[in-house]
Amino acid sequence: MDLDICHLLLLPAGKAPPGPPEPTPEPRDAPDFFAVDIAFRSAGGRAIEAAGVRVDVTCQVLDDLVWVADCRYRLADALGTDAGQRKHTIEQTLDAALLEQAGVSADGLYVRYSIVLVESSPDPEQFAQEHAAALARLVRSLPKPPGERQAAEILHARASYSQTDLTIVDWVGAVIITDPGGHQYDIELLKIGNYQLLRYRMLDRAIERNLEELRRQLDDPRPRWRPERQRTIATVVEQRLELLLAFEKTARSLLFIGEWYSARVYSLIVLNLYLNDWREGVSQKLESLAAIDQTVRESLVFSWRRVLDMVQLAGWAFLLVGYFVLFILNNS
Repeated sequence: MDLDICHLLLLPAGKAPPGPPEPTPEPRDAPDFFAVDIAFRSAGGRAIEAAGVRVDVTCQVLDDLVWVADCRYRLADALGTDAGQRKHTIEQTLDAALLEQAGVSADGLYVRYSIVLVESSPDPEQFAQEHAAALARLVRSLPKPPGERQAAEILHARASYSQTDLTIVDWVGAVIITDPGGHQYDIELLKIGNYQLLRYRMLDRAIERNLEELRRQLDDPRPRWRPERQRTIATVVEQRLELLLAFEKTARSLLFIGEWYSARVYSLIVLNLYLNDWREGVSQKLESLAAIDQTVRESLVFSWRRVLDMVQLAGWAFLLVGYFVLFILNNS
């Protein structure tokens, strides 16, 4: 059986090429009050070859912060014994080409996610059960076939829109079984979830840089009233405010709850991508950054007080010397 694969690669946008805005995705069966607070912008597309397979790449930029490559290709004999390895080779080649074009190293900051697209089956639950090992191997590109228990763990998080639809979410990939043309609804949700994951990772890295800068300021033995030090700390404080605003915007996007189908799928994405754990970790680091910032501020205040005290002592010493000189002159 040949299957379509949707491979997503997300990078920090950097200097992303300009493009026209795109309509905001409308998830399937979403509540009326839900609105995706993310701006989508087109960034072009092209067809490339990866490991002898044609891949159609469509690019987008989300919130002018994250560049997304939506890569589609057809995997022959997708349930075969070597399909996972062939899929891994195609996507490794594809990622290497895209990262090189974007000027990002292989150990840089990016997120990759792979989605297996299956056209609707009369009984998707039965299909998933019969081909559990092959689907699990395909989702995670495993070199060896997984055991029954491992396959069940990989494919356990699932939601259904109807009797002929099934979406399975894992932390590195997903399986979407639905009618032709219906895959895009859940792909958009998975794209948003991975966008939020990358945003948290970007925030985490930015906080780490600010923490290191503030630690360096605290460990610096030079006088604390140097102008360049004050400018550096002011910059760090300003960046912390920007981080707080970015964190709050990302957190607000997670408030999509309910019993609607899209909400159920999104809750699986949040759970399996560990978005709440990332949110908690970023929140704690922001608190640490605020605490260190306060310590540095207090240290600066203390240093300036010491300077003023020294100036005051020098002034009194000067007055005493002056009085002593006048006393000698008056009595000479």
